[in-house]
Amino acid sequence: MDKTAQPGVSHVLDFEKEWLPFADRSVDHVFSSHCFEHIVLPNNIWSDLSGVAKVGATIEIWTPYPHSDDQLLLGHVTNWSWSA
Repeated sequence: MDKTAQPGVSHVLDFEKEWLPFADRSVDHVFSSHCFEHIVLPNNIWSDLSGVAKVGATIEIWTPYPHSDDQLLLGHVTNWSWSA
C-alpha cells in the first residue's frame, strides 16, 4: 500500500483522505516502514488502523530514529519516538 502507484503496490491510497480498504477486524498484522513521519494529521490513520486490526493484531511501525538527522529529511512533517 502506498500513496503512489509503483511496482509491488497493490493498493494506492492517501491515508490522510481515504479509509483503509479492509473490513473491520480483518487484519492480523500491520507493518509500516517510514510512512508515519510524512503524515500531517495521523489521527485518521490511527483510528482506521484500530478498526481494521483484529483483537491481538501485531502493529509494527518503523520511523526514523528521533535523535538522528534522518528525522529532518525533506518531506518529514512529524517525528516519532517510543519510550518503554
